[in-house]
Amino acid sequence: MRGALNQLQEGTVFVWRSSLLKFGALSLLCLVFTFYVLTYSVNRVYTETFRSEETLAAFLAVLIAVNSVLTLLIQVFITNRALLRHGVQRMNLVFPVTTVASYVGLIGHFGLPTALFGSFNRDALIEAIHKPVRSLFFNAVPQYMQGRARAVTVALVLPLGLIVCGVTLWLMQKLDSPLYFLVPGLLAALGFLHYNRRMNQAYAHELVNTLKERVFVPGRETAADLRAGGETLLQELGEALQRHDALFRSHAARIVTGFPERAGEYLLPELGRVEADTTDWLIGQLLPLRPAGMAAAVRPLLTHADEHLQATVLR
Repeated sequence: MRGALNQLQEGTVFVWRSSLLKFGALSLLCLVFTFYVLTYSVNRVYTETFRSEETLAAFLAVLIAVNSVLTLLIQVFITNRALLRHGVQRMNLVFPVTTVASYVGLIGHFGLPTALFGSFNRDALIEAIHKPVRSLFFNAVPQYMQGRARAVTVALVLPLGLIVCGVTLWLMQKLDSPLYFLVPGLLAALGFLHYNRRMNQAYAHELVNTLKERVFVPGRETAADLRAGGETLLQELGEALQRHDALFRSHAARIVTGFPERAGEYLLPELGRVEADTTDWLIGQLLPLRPAGMAAAVRPLLTHADEHLQATVLR
């Protein structure tokens, strides 16, 4: 539980600091609402059109089969070519635009033709276009942020969207006119489109920052050359170890091990702050150096370490 809460806490910090993740979370919140309102709307049309269970079941079987085939064809023959030709940012707007069009169509004519288009949008386009594009957007952020951002999505954003959508539908389904739930769904679809546009604006900036981290942050091979920096360099590395950025902390810790006489002073306080794999690596780096107070620093880790880290601490 402690590890899960730490993941959520770090993920919340990452989402707050990253414009791309922040707008992605708001976009997903609008998507959850508009997706399930659209699902309710088209299913209501189908149940009003096909009165018997047999005809409704036969229709839904054909509908699911057709949408599945269309999804496969779009994924194989269209998605990849469209991404190469139009780019990730333009393709990111396709599904929000078709979702808005689905609601406009249902508001204009709450009938079978517009419901069919809504089902195609909900079942085929979201799988064939939206999900692959969203995965590419996630790849623009560093890997250590991706898992924590997804944890925030699963634990906070999705439940919040489902609660708001469920309460809205529970209240609105008792009213006769479908406008009472179509209009809120349309507003959520417009919000979905807006935040996807903001994601497009933040995408390039986030991608450049990620590339800078991967390319310009010095690694272990340059530690020996940096020793000439002396006390000034150590102070800057100490500041880097206080950052929320796990990648910078890891690289800074590697460089600090190049100063054996001072490594314990800077790295021992970090053992309780960093992730388990980084803590395990730091202990391995500190063992040959034998800094004073190391046993006292690692002993508290036994209470919440996994088996691998416990073995390292005991060693």
